[in-house]
Parts: sequence; C-alpha cells; structure tokens
Amino acid sequence: MKCTILQIKKTSIFILILLFVLSCKKDCIEIFKNQTDSSPKYLVLNNDTLFDYNKDERIAVKHKNDRDTIHYREYSNPENFAIFQKLELKDFGFRSDQILISFEPPLDVNGFSFKAEISNYDYLFIKYYDFQSQKYVLKINLKDKDKKLLKELLSNLNQYKEVYKSNAETIYNAEKLLIIYHDEDRERIIYGDLYLMPEPLKTLIAVIYMYISKNSKNNENDDLQDLPSYKILENYENKTGIGYKFEPEPR
Repeated sequence: MKCTILQIKKTSIFILILLFVLSCKKDCIEIFKNQTDSSPKYLVLNNDTLFDYNKDERIAVKHKNDRDTIHYREYSNPENFAIFQKLELKDFGFRSDQILISFEPPLDVNGFSFKAEISNYDYLFIKYYDFQSQKYVLKINLKDKDKKLLKELLSNLNQYKEVYKSNAETIYNAEKLLIIYHDEDRERIIYGDLYLMPEPLKTLIAVIYMYISKNSKNNENDDLQDLPSYKILENYENKTGIGYKFEPEPR
C-alpha cells in the first residue's frame, strides 16, 4: 500500500513538472529571420500566433514540423515559400532604466511611424497613428517573456556607434530610427538608417509592430494622452530630423 502511494506521488510530481515545462516552452516569444532578401525580413512568433509586421492581421500557427524553421509565402511570388530560421539572441548584459524610440518608415512603404518608451523593463508605452490620423497610446505591462526579449535586444546599446548615415541613393527609402537611452546618468543617442544598424535594432522594430498589432484592440488605455517622456523624445527628434509628426486632418 505504501509503495502504491509513493508511486502515485512520484507520478503526480512528474506530471506537474512536465506541465510546468510545457507551459514555459509555450509562453515565449521567438524571432525568425528570412534567409532571402524578400519581405518581410522578420517574423515574430508569440506562443501560437505569428506576427508579420507588414500585415495587420495575426496568423494562427498550430503546428510547425521543425521548431526552428517556418515556411512563409513570399510577397513578390505567393507561389513560393521563403524559409525563416529561428534567430538566436545573445544577452550582453547592458541595462538602461529608460529607453526612448522613434521610428519613421519610408514614404512608399506600408506601415506607420511610432514612438515608444521602455520604462525599467516593466512597462512599454507606444504612441502611433492609424491611416486616418487617429492617435493611440498603449501602455503595456511587460510579462517575463517580454522583459527577457527586450533586454536581449537592447543589451548592447552602449557598444553601438552614434550615427548611421544614409547615402544619397538610399536616403529616400531609408527606415529611420532614433534611440535615446540612459548610460551612467547621461542621455546617449543612436540614430540614422535602420538598414545600417545592428540586427538586434532591426529586430526591435518588428517586435514593437507585434505589440501594436497585439494590443491595438485594447481600449483600456484611451485615457493616456502621450508618452511619459514625450518632451525628451520630441527634443531629440527636432535635433536629428527623425520622427514623422502626424497632423490630424481638419474636420
């Protein structure tokens, strides 16, 4: 009898551990990089939902034959599938208690500008406008998986150079990024052409678009008027010329 009770306890513990491991594995955010030059460059898998930052809708993913590979239809030729491989991120250890971001896409590309603030890796604030110039400000309470991802993507900021200049041929089509962060009680900046920047910063844009897509239906944050540190961000936008300013259409 004692043996049977012991076996039941062991089995119960094993089941609990297994369920915990499976739940941890599912509750994650993974980045997949296109192995060709086609668009999109990155896909973001949040649990069982795939986010393509060039599309508004989410894509349900129930099964993947290979956990590290996704086959995704190309935009230019929908009959072909591009191969996306899982991107392994490294944490370099740098942390900043406040990071401000301003992103401006090319004029001839689908997408919209946004401004964002990461506060102590506890909250992510995002301000963006839809195509009718309607303003939205999101306040996102970051979970452990979100904190881990953002910390990895921004863990080497203090090693990147300050200015990434576009040349005359690419400046029209450039994706422009401005980042302001605190390092040793000083404000430092990174700005310029996203194409010339390190891969973690390129990935960051796809990730923030994912948060916008995921939270755009959330109406709980309508009372927010702007980002907490919008004046700091606005000051650097004026200095660098990055950060498209939307003006609502007159009624």
